[in-house]
Amino acid sequence: MLSFLREDEWVRREFAIVPLREDKWPRNAYYGNVTLVSRDLNVVKAEIVHFSLTAMQRTGLLVYLRMSATGKMEDTRIICIANTHLESLESGERMRPMQLEALAEMLKQEYIEGGVVAGDMNSIAKADRPLVRRFGLKDAWRRGDSDPEGFTWGYQSLEEDQKYPAARLDKILYLPKRRYKVDEPQRIGVGLKVHVQEGEDHWVSDHYGLLATLHVVE
Repeated sequence: MLSFLREDEWVRREFAIVPLREDKWPRNAYYGNVTLVSRDLNVVKAEIVHFSLTAMQRTGLLVYLRMSATGKMEDTRIICIANTHLESLESGERMRPMQLEALAEMLKQEYIEGGVVAGDMNSIAKADRPLVRRFGLKDAWRRGDSDPEGFTWGYQSLEEDQKYPAARLDKILYLPKRRYKVDEPQRIGVGLKVHVQEGEDHWVSDHYGLLATLHVVE
């Protein structure tokens, strides 16, 4: 995947790719996180959190941005954007709480103004539901997990996964009561396919994407 991003002219022109190379992902990892950061933004640093408890080599990718509501240097604050893919399946139920807690703690570092954790939370169990509040986070989606308008997975699944019901697996969470606000996300990439060869189109992803805006306020 990273090779396609690196070779795309529009991506290279408009974004910094984090990480730039696959060797930044855990060894033997089946999945990896990547964040595209607009070149208009001021990046302070980026780091990868390797979860200590994971059977699937899952991580959190953190990008720290210097942002301001006024454009003045004295008004800037550092906001962390964490991109993650928590442990999958029922077997990951005991691991997801510790993984999400680790990322929530990173947002509470003293020198930053909080931030966002976004990605595939794999929220498939009842035990996953209270985790957001337990770790001091807030869900940008206001309508709960049972509203089909919030479902992000199950409509573009591979054939072997169609036995599972549609669900809201992907979320945008944030640390509340800070000097920013996060809009309620909307789904993107619904029905989006890529042409592979004549007579063959594939879903871009088995997940829908989420689009939300973070507004820095004074």
